[in-house]
Amino acid sequence: MITNKFKELIATAINGSGFTAPTYTAWGDDGTDETVNDTSLGNELLRDGKESSIRQNNVVEILGSLGTSELVGETIREAGLFDAASDGNMCIRGTFADIEKTNQFEIESIYIISVN
Repeated sequence: MITNKFKELIATAINGSGFTAPTYTAWGDDGTDETVNDTSLGNELLRDGKESSIRQNNVVEILGSLGTSELVGETIREAGLFDAASDGNMCIRGTFADIEKTNQFEIESIYIISVN
């Protein structure tokens, strides 16, 4: 879900003010439903920089991943996209069914932002 804060940041950028692109993916274990008023994950466990980003016309795709050795033994229930390595503004938050993280797999998050 796109947060109200992200909408505010985009409007500010359009008005000519600076804008810091969201390039940090965070992972957490709080499964509380997301709302547009969220400003952080419910319980952030790890934040890392993006793997890659692709821009084509008015669409940006940002990929983040949780490696095989990261958060092993944790139950992942949420992910978010932020504009800073710590603190900063949360732009997108999503919750999902429990993922019991092991060292047998990676988890990828793909954020697709389209400006229409």
